[in-house]
Amino acid sequence: MSNVLSANGLGEYSLIFPGETLKLSGPPVPVPALATAPVPEAPALTAPAAPAVRTIFVAGAGGQAMVDRCIGPIHFTPTDAYSLFITEHDFCGGWARFSGIGVGETVVISGFGTYTAAGRGQVAQGATTNAVSAVFGGFPRAILQTCIPGTNQMLLIALN
Repeated sequence: MSNVLSANGLGEYSLIFPGETLKLSGPPVPVPALATAPVPEAPALTAPAAPAVRTIFVAGAGGQAMVDRCIGPIHFTPTDAYSLFITEHDFCGGWARFSGIGVGETVVISGFGTYTAAGRGQVAQGATTNAVSAVFGGFPRAILQTCIPGTNQMLLIALN
């Protein structure tokens, strides 16, 4: 696995996005010939499971002291006022809370409303709100943001 990461310039916590081309390393693996067999009857269709619903509790606007106490995510609105940002540093558990949120999942931000995760991306730590906007082609209604452990990158989750 480390050969594949190295060949693609990826680290252990790198994000891979749909449509990216990856280089595979190692010797070619022979593909077995496909045997022809009768096509089995399709199983009955069932409705897909409802997407998970997560609730994010927000401690409220505050400074570094709230982050240091790990009371919960810190919310702030950037100066351009286009979007609600919910930021939580990894040492407060932000990665564990935010990294598993998938596109299509329902997210309730306590006191701020219900959203659907519309996209995922990343920017360098310290990036401007313009860099965040560029990831999603504009500002979604809200953004969850947390450090990606072991990197200088931030995970972004767009909520609409």
